[in-house]
Amino acid sequence: MAKESNSLAAHSSILPRRTPVPNAGLDELLEEDFDGFGIPLGRLLHDAARLRRYAFDVLSAPNGLTRAQYSVLAFLKRTNNPGPTQTEMANALQLGKVTLGVTLERLEDKAFVIRKPAANDGRLKIVFLTQKGREALESASQVPSRVDQQMMLGLEPDEQRLVTRALAIIRDNLLTLHNEQKQLERQLDMAPGRKEAA
Repeated sequence: MAKESNSLAAHSSILPRRTPVPNAGLDELLEEDFDGFGIPLGRLLHDAARLRRYAFDVLSAPNGLTRAQYSVLAFLKRTNNPGPTQTEMANALQLGKVTLGVTLERLEDKAFVIRKPAANDGRLKIVFLTQKGREALESASQVPSRVDQQMMLGLEPDEQRLVTRALAIIRDNLLTLHNEQKQLERQLDMAPGRKEAA
């Protein structure tokens, strides 16, 4: 019972299941024919990420934060730079500038952050975490662990470590692919005749 009380489901009526259902639909999923590509890993990762975002938003709603907003506040709290620019934040969080701008506007409306022009360049906006933002972040600080506990239900400690390691490797592989693509794009941009052709 103690384990259940710490789970995500014990804190949200929208997510009522408190115990895992072993292999619920898994056998059927693994037996599907996906044109020779094997296990539909991408689909599973997409579904897991989408459901985690939803669960996070449900639990953090009383604190007035979405998962995206929480991530921005958490970044501001842990960064060594007391006032990063929006561009620096977008790069660090791997967010588009427009997406980050919308998130910051909503946080600013709630007085969780403030934005000020940079002293050396008024075109740049420096972002600061307010005391109210720190309090909201602290109130929601247990949400990530609640969601992660629910995600790992039914997995032994060794299995949890294996899943975490595998996901870290997958992330690094995709980051390598992303960086290689960016490098290729830069090389193409610098190729002779590229600007003239444009």
